[in-house]
Amino acid sequence: MNTSWFQRSMWLVVILVGSSVAFAIQASGQPSAQTVQVDNAVGVETGSTSPEHLACTSSNQPANFTYYSLGSAFDELPLTDVGRICQTPQAGEAVRSNFTSYMYGTCDTRQEGGCAVPIEVQTWPACERNLADYEVQAGVPYPHKMTLTRGTPSAVFDGGTRLELYTGRSTIVIFGNDPDQVARAAAAVQAEPASESPAASASPQAQPLVYRSTLPVPASGAMAGGLSCTSGS
Repeated sequence: MNTSWFQRSMWLVVILVGSSVAFAIQASGQPSAQTVQVDNAVGVETGSTSPEHLACTSSNQPANFTYYSLGSAFDELPLTDVGRICQTPQAGEAVRSNFTSYMYGTCDTRQEGGCAVPIEVQTWPACERNLADYEVQAGVPYPHKMTLTRGTPSAVFDGGTRLELYTGRSTIVIFGNDPDQVARAAAAVQAEPASESPAASASPQAQPLVYRSTLPVPASGAMAGGLSCTSGS
């Protein structure tokens, strides 16, 4: 199993409303719940939920948000791992890890400090991760450049090695080492079938993806942190 999603070094700094204390979470998020292996897919199984969070689904279940991938290969990089990570919400915590992960290519895990695969596509529910979450301190946004990708707003971070697309009720997060390759991945991501689980999408019998040149625009309030996890679909 490729574990590069443990080593992603980008951190989200979240300022709690009504508190002077800032805390950080790792974007790829190490799960605290029990992790299970299903074929080539990793999942964290828990049924916990709250008004601020969606219920967790396992890698064997369809996700309860639209999630995206690059199919079985991209830029001659094979799909090497599929993950479904969902942490149990902790009392008083405003954020947790809840995402699907599709990783392409490999890296040398003997490197000191670990390594990251050439391309990783994460998808989070927009009610749990969105542009409004990124601040270096209260009222100061994390540096980024806004652009338009396939008809929907997107943001470029960290010199182009992270690109986020805000579409429908989902936030697509693409990590990579080469900004040009990250941009190509943004131009190629497609929604996985709503009826298919992450584990099933990693199998040779997975349904083929249907390419659509444009992506849905973000739901109202999705980019500003105003989207509820308990309403809409």
